[in-house]
Amino acid sequence: MIRLLGENDARELRTLRLNALRDAPDSFLGTYEAEAAEPESLTVDRLRRTVDARDSGVLGAFEDGALVGMLGIARDTGRKASHRARLWGMYVAPAARKRGVARALLDAAIARLRAAGGVEQVHLTVTADPAHRLYARAGFVVIGTLREAQKDGERYIDEEWMVLRL
Repeated sequence: MIRLLGENDARELRTLRLNALRDAPDSFLGTYEAEAAEPESLTVDRLRRTVDARDSGVLGAFEDGALVGMLGIARDTGRKASHRARLWGMYVAPAARKRGVARALLDAAIARLRAAGGVEQVHLTVTADPAHRLYARAGFVVIGTLREAQKDGERYIDEEWMVLRL
């Protein structure tokens, strides 16, 4: 089951997000250390602000009542940019992988943005190859590569920028 997360999901979301940062640190701009130091109330506040939004928030994938996947949606709000939205923070717990959870989250996010009206482009950045293949199969195309987009110590990580035109 895929649904928009609300403030009552904050603890589960925070746990999944911290697991994601530990499991796949190169896939996220955030770090485990920084986000673990934040109070849970920040997650509650973030979810509360988007609970009624049709075009932003965090989608959660549930299996047997447990949160196993997440994908953030954010529509640009400026007058000249409101035709765009971006996806962020895709993660599926290792035990739930290879069962279509990531694709279900992606499809739900795209459907939600289509239903919101006025969204013409969906953007994302990706660093890992399995995720890149998922997005490409869904119709996203690479529009550029930002070399050395992230720096972790002395190690650089490139990001591919992808877009899906609705």
